[in-house]
Amino acid sequence: MTVGIVDTSGALLLHGAPPLGQLLNVCGSTDVLALCTDRPKPHERLLTRAVGVGRRWVQVGTIAAAGSALAWANRQLFPDLSESAFRRLMRQLAAGRFARPFDSIPIWRAIVPASSSERPRSAD
Repeated sequence: MTVGIVDTSGALLLHGAPPLGQLLNVCGSTDVLALCTDRPKPHERLLTRAVGVGRRWVQVGTIAAAGSALAWANRQLFPDLSESAFRRLMRQLAAGRFARPFDSIPIWRAIVPASSSERPRSAD
């Protein structure tokens, strides 16, 4: 038998029977926020489906292009950065490693130079 499963359901099943009220965020091409409940309340803007363990349901909301938007930004706005360099930069920005985040991007430094009293700094 062959079985297929989407990533959010896979993450929930890997956890076993998730606790009621457990909130799960899965980021990929689509950004998914899922809430585990035993009292599903279907809504036109949410997906509602059984977890497959016990009497648990998930209410799922999605942002359809979260990860894809970052890939687009890499291709269109920073074509000189390889995918790995762009991901490294995004991790540094997310970790708050720059006093002025956009100072880490060469084209931004050329457009909006830091004042003499506020030079670009990084935590590296």
